Amino acid sequence: MMAYRLARPVLRLLDPERAHRLTLWGLAHGMAPSQRTADDPVLAIRLWDRDFGNPLGLAAGFDKNALVPAPLLDMGFGFVEVGTVTPRGQAGNPRPRVFRLAEDGAVINRLGFNNEGAEAVAGRLARWRQAGAGILGVNVGKNRASEDAAADYAAAARALGAYADYLVINVSSPNTPGLRALQGRAELLRLIERVRSGLAGRALPLVLKIAPDLGEEDLADIAAVALEQQLDGLIATNTTVARPPGLGGRHRDEAGGLSGRPLFVPSTQVLGRVYRLTEGRVPLIGVGGLASGADAYAKIRAGASLVQLYTALVYEGPGLVQRIKAELATLCAGTGSEAWRRPSAPSFDRGNEAPEQKMPDSRPGAFNQKRPVAEERPCLASRANGKAVPAGCTADWRRWPIVTTAISWTSGVCCTTASRPFPGRSIAWLSCVLGQSVCSSCPMRRGGRTPSRRAARNWASSRNTTTPSCRPARTPGGT
Repeated sequence: MMAYRLARPVLRLLDPERAHRLTLWGLAHGMAPSQRTADDPVLAIRLWDRDFGNPLGLAAGFDKNALVPAPLLDMGFGFVEVGTVTPRGQAGNPRPRVFRLAEDGAVINRLGFNNEGAEAVAGRLARWRQAGAGILGVNVGKNRASEDAAADYAAAARALGAYADYLVINVSSPNTPGLRALQGRAELLRLIERVRSGLAGRALPLVLKIAPDLGEEDLADIAAVALEQQLDGLIATNTTVARPPGLGGRHRDEAGGLSGRPLFVPSTQVLGRVYRLTEGRVPLIGVGGLASGADAYAKIRAGASLVQLYTALVYEGPGLVQRIKAELATLCAGTGSEAWRRPSAPSFDRGNEAPEQKMPDSRPGAFNQKRPVAEERPCLASRANGKAVPAGCTADWRRWPIVTTAISWTSGVCCTTASRPFPGRSIAWLSCVLGQSVCSSCPMRRGGRTPSRRAARNWASSRNTTTPSCRPARTPGGT
């Protein structure tokens, strides 16, 4: 965790794709936190004849080339999904192709299945399987230039099936031309048949990943195919090409798939509809906008057996994994160790209301509680000054300017309300930008956004006392 806190300001200043490569390098070199205690037994689930210690997984796209499955599993994920992997390596779409929408807790990408190819990934997985342990999914797709999509999926399945605990057919990425057309009924039937032939009789759970932008008729067709072909699971959902009203990021109009917080409601709506269409007979994996234990619980109650996250890690860091599991265990314990796994599949029709403001209670189908915006806790900058303040911020920038600044940058908690910022007027603004958080009681906050440089300078230079009540402000991707 300390390594991430120190690296976070640098990562946020880098191009998103370069920051991601640096993150993978750090994971490969032992810089990731490892879970030291066993998961709460209430989170355990058995699916596909496999025992999951917890239902929280990492979605495909983070580790496309199976570079770091072991460190990711050590972080506490119940399972990890690598890929998307195509039969032959390909560079993907031109750069830039990944864009942060920090104030929306979202990301837009148009990567286009960039990966090293099935042979390279199979070699890594073979080596990992010799010494590694854990549940691993492999997500496969087709090459952009391929004229026979079904043949590509079969080839990838043939090369990678021996190393997977489950295989995902990805026909829902918006960044490969013509890919989503494979979600039609006739196309899916041919595709599934070819993939199974590629597996050559190997008993491997086969899962289909679908888009959030499908109409009712398309969803009904997919559900019918899943039941008819006895698919082992469906993943709902991939990224969306829609742009919900209210997106504030300057990259909001970039082409590509939108993931993160704005996807939570639509993806969970699709999840609930698919659960009803399949009558609960097909295991579902819920993914899209998950950033808290309450989000995970909502997807489970909507029909998911397992859940996945990705985008929230960009903004919250590796500590999010343990926080989600702790929150989920508390919510699940309230309904009993078995009752919480029986989905109520509610309609989850909440209009355009922000998903992060919804938190289910322990009753089946209840989605009407409000999630706390911020939780009272000691200010980290106050801790740096050696002051035990249970719910207040009395950081003394004049006495400990360097320490409080460093803590602010690395923790994401920014005490900009201190008097006489050191060494000049801009230090408070820099902490806001690098920490991506401002005390919620700070008058500099305007509509929950980081203040402008000029506003920060003017306000900070006019103050001569600290603000007595400091709570960590909301950060992108969660509360």
